[in-house]
Amino acid sequence: MRIGDFNIYRFPHEKNNDSINTRGMEEFNSWINGEGLFDIDIPSRKFTWSNKRRCPTSVKLDRVLIDTAWNQTFANASAKALIATTSDHIPILAEFSDNCSKSDIFRLENYWLQMPDFIAMTETNWSRGTRPLTAISKLNHKLRRLRASTKAWNRNKRSIPTLLSANKDTLEYLDKIEEWRQLTDLEYYLRQRIQKHCNELNDFITQKWKRRARIRFCTLGDENTRFYHTLASVSRQKNSIRLFIEDGVKFYDDSKKLDIVTSFFRQLFSETSPSDPTFTLPLLYPQQECLQSLCTPFTKEEIVKVIHSAPNNKSPGPDGFTNEFYKRFINNI
Repeated sequence: MRIGDFNIYRFPHEKNNDSINTRGMEEFNSWINGEGLFDIDIPSRKFTWSNKRRCPTSVKLDRVLIDTAWNQTFANASAKALIATTSDHIPILAEFSDNCSKSDIFRLENYWLQMPDFIAMTETNWSRGTRPLTAISKLNHKLRRLRASTKAWNRNKRSIPTLLSANKDTLEYLDKIEEWRQLTDLEYYLRQRIQKHCNELNDFITQKWKRRARIRFCTLGDENTRFYHTLASVSRQKNSIRLFIEDGVKFYDDSKKLDIVTSFFRQLFSETSPSDPTFTLPLLYPQQECLQSLCTPFTKEEIVKVIHSAPNNKSPGPDGFTNEFYKRFINNI
């Protein structure tokens, strides 16, 4: 970790006038990239130094830089500005925690679709009947039931990093045996099988972190899992809300932030007075003949075509299931 006054800024917007040191910025950014460092945002202040004159010059000279090891160890790292009382530089407080609040939102991992036990569990779960409901209600009921079953299935499985570590230990053991004697046929084929399994596990991990990092220009099969993991952590840090300010008071506690958000949207969407919005389609669309196709029920062929044309490697929908899931189980659904 590097923290303090670097006496140079990274971007033109980090200075409040047009006197920009372009060469200094380029050299500073080149050094940061060369060292593999990441910039921790300071959300509460735009600049960290001022010359305190009548027409001041303000610049962001102070920052917190961390490398990949720090970022992976302290995924919830953050920084905030304190009040400057004696210095022309604003003090920065860096906070590091490896405890990230995790949501219970269900998200299907695409690599599960390559696991025979997940496929069998899904097919068995989906074949179970439901109460006599409408078609959409049956679909929602089955998806909700499958989410619960998938969570239970995932909790009972050994984690992929644990499996990968165990397989690597076995590989190392077989390699050491080979240093002293020739492997038996069983040991030789076992090592081949384990190497293939390790490649599959590495692919699963890479797929998982690629989607979280949203790297669209990469193809499956590349390694660099640590790179994707780091990008996903940086993205999570940028998307996190450190504090809320309500009536001039700052709140950092998660439960209080949840109360503020809930209260805000409850007031926003609550009906303050009776309303009856009405509109007539004939006024909006005088030529109704061309709209008749919109009233035609969807055919099975149309639904299948839409599902197959949906792009892969995208984030799950609101139900937590990905496009690949629907493509894989389209005949069951």
